[in-house]
Amino acid sequence: MKGRVRTIRVDLPPTNPEYKGSFLYFFIDAEWGESRHPWWGKLVRFLLELERQPAGLSHDGVEMEVALLTGQKRQEFLELLRTAPESEVAGHRTLRSALRQLPQHELNVPVRYFGPDPSQPSND
Repeated sequence: MKGRVRTIRVDLPPTNPEYKGSFLYFFIDAEWGESRHPWWGKLVRFLLELERQPAGLSHDGVEMEVALLTGQKRQEFLELLRTAPESEVAGHRTLRSALRQLPQHELNVPVRYFGPDPSQPSND
C-alpha cells in the first residue's frame, strides 16, 4: 500500500442463516489507536501485524489490502475483542455485534485495509 492504512474493516458473517453470503462490517479507524482508549491501539496494532495481500482498488478508488483471520489468529482476535472496556463496547455498535457474532462461527474472517482517499490531500 502506498500510503498509511486509514480504515480497517472486519467482515463478520451473519448469525441468521437466512442472510448467508452477506456480512456485517466492523469498521475501525486506524487513528483510533492514537486518539481513543488505549485498547483500540492494541486492536489496531494486532490487525496491522496480520500478513496482507494487495486487493486492488475499492469502488471509490482507494487502495485495498486483505488478510484472513484464521485458526490461532482468529482466536487471538476474539480474545482481544473480549478485553474491550465496557465503555468502548457500549459506545460502538459494530464492536458489540462483533462480540456477539464472531464466537458463533468457525469460518475464516476477511479483514480489509483501506489506504488514503486519493481525492483528499495527504498529511503523512
